[in-house]
Amino acid sequence: MRRIDCHVHLVGDGSSGSGCWVQMVSPFHRMLSRLMLVEAGVPPRVLGRDLDASFEARLVEQVS
Repeated sequence: MRRIDCHVHLVGDGSSGSGCWVQMVSPFHRMLSRLMLVEAGVPPRVLGRDLDASFEARLVEQVS
């Protein structure tokens, strides 16, 4: 398999103690955050509970 150089942007809510956070206070921001999760393949139900680990697991699936 050919190697490529790339980077990713991570998002989190600190649910795993990662220190990541995202502040979505307006209704528009909350809707946007859910859309972003769906597009990334992460279920919105993980918000505030397991977002960090779920996002990381999905990322590993995509690059493996």
